Amino acid sequence: GIYITARDDCVVLSLTREAWLVYWFDARGILTSTVRIRRDSLPLPDDRNLIPSLERIYPDPDGEGLYLKVDYYAESIDPATKTRSGIVYDRAYVYRMDPRTAAYTDRYEILPYEPPRGRGEDEPLPRIWEFLGAARGRNLFFTTNDEAGTTYVAVYNGLSKSMKRYSIAIEPEELQYTTLFLSPGGILCALLGTRFEARAVWWRFDKILSGGPL
Repeated sequence: GIYITARDDCVVLSLTREAWLVYWFDARGILTSTVRIRRDSLPLPDDRNLIPSLERIYPDPDGEGLYLKVDYYAESIDPATKTRSGIVYDRAYVYRMDPRTAAYTDRYEILPYEPPRGRGEDEPLPRIWEFLGAARGRNLFFTTNDEAGTTYVAVYNGLSKSMKRYSIAIEPEELQYTTLFLSPGGILCALLGTRFEARAVWWRFDKILSGGPL
């Protein structure tokens, strides 16, 4: 991926078999930093034997860091045979990295969305948030869907470490093709496609971010 920050820096992400590579260029096109994030060196939240999976990397639009969302899975044990039966989702963190030193400077736990349980219904499975990117003011955007097809967007503020959730209107047939894009100012754009047409829509989340719209 290629991203442009508010300072006109250009951030280029690439992937090899062993690692993710991040190249950071300033507004003059001069390479200022290169970060190599190895698959076998992803951060672990504690001493448990968790399996990390890097979902996405996005630059901070303010030009001051990188955000990495890492999902963690744990081995499940069959209670009858006491043997490994697979893996289950455990938790997720977004890490903030300084691209100049490749040091992690902060982390935010992103709790899954837990749909409400209806009367007489089984306990619904938690939904994992997909990382959409970062907007100004350390606002991190995520999305997920529930079993009914409702689309939700969550905004996590890295300064207050609090999350707010919103539902957005997307017709079920438009989920056949959906591409979401987040602007540095916090406008969420989408290209939605059905069998017969496509439309571009946007939601002005920038109006509810701290400081108001740009």
